This record gives sequence, structure tokens and C-alpha cells, in this order.
Amino acid sequence: MSNSLTGIPPGRVLVIRQIDFKGLGALGPHLSSLGYEIQYLDATQDDLSAVKASEAALVIILGGPPCAMDDARFPFLVDEMRLIEQCLLANTPVLGICLGAQLMARVLGGAIQRRAAPELGWWPVELTPVGQQSSLRFLDQVPVLHWHSDAIDLPPGCERLAGTEACQVQAFSQGRSILGLQFHPEVDARSMSQWLVAHVAQLDAHPTQSVERLRDETQRCAHWMNQKAGTVLRDWLSRLDEMRLTTAQD
Repeated sequence: MSNSLTGIPPGRVLVIRQIDFKGLGALGPHLSSLGYEIQYLDATQDDLSAVKASEAALVIILGGPPCAMDDARFPFLVDEMRLIEQCLLANTPVLGICLGAQLMARVLGGAIQRRAAPELGWWPVELTPVGQQSSLRFLDQVPVLHWHSDAIDLPPGCERLAGTEACQVQAFSQGRSILGLQFHPEVDARSMSQWLVAHVAQLDAHPTQSVERLRDETQRCAHWMNQKAGTVLRDWLSRLDEMRLTTAQD
């Protein structure tokens, strides 16, 4: 099966997850429908040092509870950053979500700052002028899920695509093939049920959020966001395909 401009089958998507139940969610069916083969690796269980980034068409690094600066306590974060470095050297496209975006930012020379309180809930991001011309334009005015305790300082040489009042860097890119998203485009109503169980203590301690409120927000917002996020993903992949075609012709 091939949906690419070049006529070449899309290939393998290597997905790095931090926790086994936090997968691609709503993004998975979009990748499968485009002909991508999805392979999961668990950061805490699998040997990421054996991975060859050049053999993947795309690498996606998902989110998880650790802070991106916590590599002293969680050494597997170092392996993930080495994999990102491999991707940069091999020109393998990378999509980072939440922790994945923070690890990408560290590799690219950016800093990660601990917030006084988590940014947690559903609301839109504000697109920058560059973001309005990017694949994220389809998320204009669309509520997305925020669930993070850290903020990204924009890495040198990267472009800021979106932000919120609480966190100015909600999305950034470097060229066409490096995309970092602080928010969660993958979470759907079904997967949120697992998140609520896993993070009930955090929600019970939160001053404004709760299991019930976040469940209700997800029921209202997730389907629309998932549709738009699929369009974002498809548009971004088509731009990567155009880049490959241009490179092949040069």
C-alpha cells in the first residue's frame, strides 16, 4: 500500500512509549490508513541503543510522567535522547509529544523549566504567524489536552508554532522534519479512562481539576480534536513526502 507522492510505501513508524497504556491513541488509525507499519518500543523495557534510526521512516516519542531533566533517576531518558540525536544525523523525521517534545528540546539545546503548577485541562493553543502557515493551522481555535508540569524554552534554530499564556512554547519545529508538541493530540475518550485511573492521586490534589471534570471535558472535546489532529498529521506527513521527493530529484 502506498499513499506517498513518491509512490514508495511509507515504511515503518517507530513509536517510543514511556508507559505501556500510553500509545498512539487516535493517531494510530491515521498512520495505519496511510500504509505505515507501526512498531512500539517501551523505553523502560527495550534496548533503545540497538535501534537504528536510519531504518525508520518516522520516529514518534510519546509522553510520560518523568521530567525530561530526570535522567539521573531515569537513565532510559538518556537512551531516548541518543535516539533523537541519531534521527537528526540520519535525517529521520521525529515527532515528540509532551515528554518526547521536551527531550527533543534538550537535544536541540533548549532548556526545560519546572512549573509552579501543572497545566492540566482542555483549551486551545494560540498559533504564531509561523504556526498559522504550518500543519498546525488545522488546530486553530480547537481545544487540545494539556497535561504537563514543565515548560520548554525554545531551542536555538527552532521556530515557535504555538503557545498558551502559561507556556509560551506549546509547539516548535526545526525545518520540516522535526516537530515537538507539548500538548496531547493522541488522547481520545477511551484512552483517557486509563489516564484517569493512573493519575487519580494527582487529580485529587489539583486545585481546579478532578476525575469527573476531566472526563466530562474529554467527552466534549476529544472527538473534534482527534479529527483535527488526524488532519494535522496527514498534512505534516505530506510535507515530509514532498521533502523526500525534492531530495530525490536533486
